[in-house]
Amino acid sequence: ANSTLRPQELEFIYEISSAVAGAENTDSVLEEIIQLARQVFIFDNIVIYRPNHDSQLEPVHPKAIGRGRFLEADLVWGESIAQKAYTEEETIVYVEDLTDSIPDRTGIRHYLGFPLIITGADIIGSLVFIRFGGPPYTESQVRLAKYFSENIALLLEHQNLVNRIASLEAEHRLEMLRDDFTSTISHELLT
Repeated sequence: ANSTLRPQELEFIYEISSAVAGAENTDSVLEEIIQLARQVFIFDNIVIYRPNHDSQLEPVHPKAIGRGRFLEADLVWGESIAQKAYTEEETIVYVEDLTDSIPDRTGIRHYLGFPLIITGADIIGSLVFIRFGGPPYTESQVRLAKYFSENIALLLEHQNLVNRIASLEAEHRLEMLRDDFTSTISHELLT
């Protein structure tokens, strides 16, 4: 297998890295890098799953981009692939053939699932790409998609840290207000 990156793929890697490094708004950066990924390899649906307060995975960023998006009520989001990538903490490549019941190209579904892991930390979710009809994902596309998923994990962890800092700053301000209030009341009671 040829592992040399094409110029378009190198540009993709650079643009993804730049977008994630300069991220201020997670949602807009997610939209930007999803569009970048679509230029390098074809997928029809992409879904980011995160665990909720009960540790159950739920889709937090589902996006239908290509074939099959007109099937609004029957959109395929790859829940079982997301769960498997999440629990096994490994890349999942799976093909589902439903052409007996779905005669068009949306009956053949190519799934590509990744765990979202921060180096040295816990798993924070999973990412699933879905391609209807084919062709199968190539080794090169799987590697690029893995790089993409690693950057999504970094972006989401960045957002977690920003939220945690904001929470700590709010707690600190509240503590300062409490101290000021206590000092003021103590002073008033003593005078």
